[in-house]
Amino acid sequence: MEDVYSKSENMLNLVNREQLSLRGVIDVHSFNEDTIIAETQLGLLTVGGRDLRITVLSLDNQRLDIKGYIDSLQYSDQGPARKGSGFFDKIFK
Repeated sequence: MEDVYSKSENMLNLVNREQLSLRGVIDVHSFNEDTIIAETQLGLLTVGGRDLRITVLSLDNQRLDIKGYIDSLQYSDQGPARKGSGFFDKIFK
C-alpha cells in the first residue's frame, strides 16, 4: 500500500548501534551528545545515546546521518499534519 502521507521515501538504517542514516527528515529540533530530536515525515524521532554527532545534515535531500553509541529510537505522532486524519475528514468521507 502506498504511503499517502509522504512525498519521498522514509528510511532508517542502523549499523552496529554506531551509525544511523535517516531519510525523510524535515528538520532537526534539538541535538546534544545524548539526544537528537528530528522531525520526519512520519513524526518526531528521538535518538538517545552517548557521544552522538551529526555527520551529515541535508534538509534539501531530507538526509540526516548520526554517529555515536545509540541506545534508543523513539517515534512520537507529533509532526506534520496528516491529510484526512482529522475529525471532520472522517465524518465527511
